[in-house]
Amino acid sequence: MIGFGSLAIDRASLRFVALFALGLACLGSVFEAAPTVFQQLYMLPVSHLSTALLQAVTVDAILDTSHLGDGFCELAVSRILYRITFDCTGIFAVLAFTSLTLAYPATWQHKASGLALGLPAIFAFSVLRIAVLGVVATIEPDWIEIFHVYVMELATLGFMLFTWTYWLGQVRHA
Repeated sequence: MIGFGSLAIDRASLRFVALFALGLACLGSVFEAAPTVFQQLYMLPVSHLSTALLQAVTVDAILDTSHLGDGFCELAVSRILYRITFDCTGIFAVLAFTSLTLAYPATWQHKASGLALGLPAIFAFSVLRIAVLGVVATIEPDWIEIFHVYVMELATLGFMLFTWTYWLGQVRHA
């Protein structure tokens, strides 16, 4: 136990926080060093699937991927043009979830199952997130900024934390 006044922190907690921060720094460095890989493997599929979902619910949506090398895709929804960037895709929730899962003191088998559960779930949520923003843009374009900056950011964070705590419950129960 390490004491800071009335705050006592055990070594296991400090180790978890340190591993989480180190993991996040490493994943962030990989992300910064290889954005093209993340664009191809994450941004592009999220953008395509979001567009397909919007079209499936009869929203007029057209995706332009010609700017992918510049770090974004353009999504035209009801004659309004939006840039889908990494911020829009939930990639930072993926990095945080991965770092949290790898830092937690569990077996490698449990960590692998956590990643197998959480990464596809966050990916699917990210597709849904952009589709919801497209529907909001169609129904009430003036609300898009509030939904994008506040509602969906909090929803993404909440979903990522829910998914991680669900996995924690499974690990503790095992």
